[in-house]
Parts: sequence; structure tokens; C-alpha cells
Amino acid sequence: MDRAAASVQSPLTGQGNVTCPKCGTVIPVDPGYVSWCDRCNWNISPQVVKPPSNLFESVYLSLGQRLGDRLLRELKAGGSPRPRLTVSRVLAFFIAALVHSATLVFAALGVALLVVGWPHVVILFFGVLCLLLAWFTRPDFGKLPEDITPRAELPRLYHLVDTVSQALGTSRVHGIVIGHDFNASIAQVGLRRRKVMWLGLPLVSVLDGQELVGLLGHEVAHGVNGDPVRSSLIGTALDSLIRWDYLVRPDWEDVEGVPGLLMVPVNLAALGVSYSLRGCILALAHLMWRDSQRSEYMADLLGARVSGTTGQLAMLENLLHHPTFGLVVQSTALTGSEADVFDEFERRLREVPERELERRRRVALVQETRLDSTHPPTPHRIEFLQAHPVSGAQVVCPHGELEAIRRELVAFRPKIQRKLVSLYKDNLYFG
Repeated sequence: MDRAAASVQSPLTGQGNVTCPKCGTVIPVDPGYVSWCDRCNWNISPQVVKPPSNLFESVYLSLGQRLGDRLLRELKAGGSPRPRLTVSRVLAFFIAALVHSATLVFAALGVALLVVGWPHVVILFFGVLCLLLAWFTRPDFGKLPEDITPRAELPRLYHLVDTVSQALGTSRVHGIVIGHDFNASIAQVGLRRRKVMWLGLPLVSVLDGQELVGLLGHEVAHGVNGDPVRSSLIGTALDSLIRWDYLVRPDWEDVEGVPGLLMVPVNLAALGVSYSLRGCILALAHLMWRDSQRSEYMADLLGARVSGTTGQLAMLENLLHHPTFGLVVQSTALTGSEADVFDEFERRLREVPERELERRRRVALVQETRLDSTHPPTPHRIEFLQAHPVSGAQVVCPHGELEAIRRELVAFRPKIQRKLVSLYKDNLYFG
């Protein structure tokens, strides 16, 4: 960074104006926040110091932004966000079917070798090896997490989730996990495909009643919006490909001496297989990109029908506050403060200037509009909902109900805070 740019970033005390070193525009300085230019986007994201390293990366990022903008325009113009049958989707299902077919081939070959190879040790060895490969690459449906909170400990929160599920015409969740992420998610696990919802306490703690309904509605909607990536076929195929890649990826650190030289051809062959598997992973991800994006828009729309557009929009705006929460955790970890990070977070939210929120919106447009991102940029999601407003709300969470839910969640704060501080320190010293 040049001297002029450095001098612009330094004033963090007192209000004032500085000149953009890139375009010369006079820009205001907000104490404690990044100084940036709203005309040329100079210094919009000072943490991102690595630009595209080659033409491919530049084209890749540009293509993601163009396709993301095109999809938004299509949906704003009245196109349905519900994922539909396309050539890309058919190809993705075909690749996923091939992946699972390979597992079946390994299993069948293993059984055949054991049957016809008895009592030849070498043939039996390869039979057992094939069965082990089939077991290792089998579809993994996951299992119920051990940290599910029982309904008896969160009766009001479970009741609200059940109400939202009923409004969307789907079954209720089996369990809720209260976590430390500034996020939320839902998944179906196990052979019985039981629904589990993960709710990040940092995010939930700053939502009002309708914003919470919107968040729950968005997550529950993923079970009814036709998202193919969350289907058993494609989701488990991606997981199998990742495990295959882990299995065949060569370890070059052990290449020493004559045995190491003899292993070079084997490792090169394994490397070729590994790159092929990674190519399949990327192919699946890119084939499903459009449907993944559509499913997020659809989940937002269904969530808005449950919570009302105002609540859903406010919930999405709260997603932009993740950097503020990160700073609170950082300060707590470095100073050894025992203050409640959630109370401090709520206090700091009231101080974030609108200019800083606009910067975060622009950063999201740059960083989240990628061909390898399953979620559209938060500003795109907001713009889509604004183009399709929903009047009223199917589910209302009054203030008294919200306070009851918050009282249930207070007990989780100390444990979550210790987890956040520990993770920050681990990443600081060992990451």
C-alpha cells in the first residue's frame, strides 16, 4: 500500500474527511471503521489482499458475477425461483448415479471374488479389498448429533419451529442444536431422514420475533422447495467423491530412498485419479449452481410468506453484522474480559453506521457472487424479496413469546462464549 493510502486509513479518532488516493473523491471517516470510497470502491475490503492470480481466476469470478446478476434479473422479472428439471440437473443426477453405481460394483465384485476365489489367498485378499472400498465409499446419510437439545429444555423454541413447519406444510423437526456459528442450517440425517436444525446463538440472539420466524421459515423451507443438492442422491454422491479423493490422494512426504522412487509411478497414477475425482466434484457443484441459487431464493420467498416480507428483510440485513460479532469475540479473547459477548454485541450493533453497512453490502456482492457459492449474495436476496413483497404473516411471534425463547437460550451463553473464545485463540496461535 502506498503512503497516501496508508495515511487515509489511519485516522480512527474523531470525525472528518479524507481524499481517496485512487479517484480523488472526498470521503468521510467513521471512527473505528474502514475508510473506503463509495465512488470507486477503494479499500472496500482491506482484508482481501490477493487479487485473481491469473486470467482463469479473473474470468471465473467475472462469470460468477454476470450469471448471478442475470439470475436475479430473471427472478425479479417474475421467473419462478423453484428449481426445475434442466439439462444440467439431469447430468448431475447421472454423475451421482454413476458414483453410487461404482460403490455397488465394488461390493458385487468383492462378493464374487470371495465366492469363486476360495481358497486362493490372493483372490480372497482382493475380494476383501473390494468390500472395504465399497464400505468406505458407501453413501453416508449422517447420524443424529449428540448435542441435540431435548424439547423439555427449549419448549417455546420448539413450539415456534413446529408452528412454522406446520405453516409450510411439512413435518416438524426431530431436534435442535444450539451452536456458536453466526448462521443457521437444517439437514436430514440417518436412514430415517430425521430433520435436525442448527441455530447459531450469536445470530438468534439479535433477532426480533418476526426476524426469528423468517430465519426458521427459510431453513424449514429447504425441505419443501425442491433443492436437489440436499437430496440423498446428489448430497451423498458428493460426500462419496470427497472420501474417494482422500483415499487415493498420494502422500509425497513419504517418498524417500529406493522404495520412494519405486512409488513415484504409483503416486503419479493416484494423483491423476485424484484430479479426476476433484473434477467430478467441481462438475457436480457447477451443474447444480443455478438450482442451488434458485433454492435459496425460493426458501427466502417461503420464509417471507411465513414471517412477512419486513421480518425476512430485517433478518437478512442482520446477516451483514457477522464482522461486528467477530470483533467482539476478538476483543473478549485478547483482553481476557469476562463480559457477556452477546450483550456487548447487541450494544455495538446500535453503533454501526449506515455507511459501514453499505460497505458490507458491496463486499458481499463481490465475495459471494461466485460459481462455487451455493448462496446468492445477501444484497441480491434482499433485492429479490423487495421485488416480490408479501403482505401479512402466517406466523406471528409476539414480544412475550420472544422473551420466553430468549430466557430459554440464556443458559447456553456461557458455554457458547467459552467455545468462541477457545476457537479464536486456537486459530490465533495454531491456525
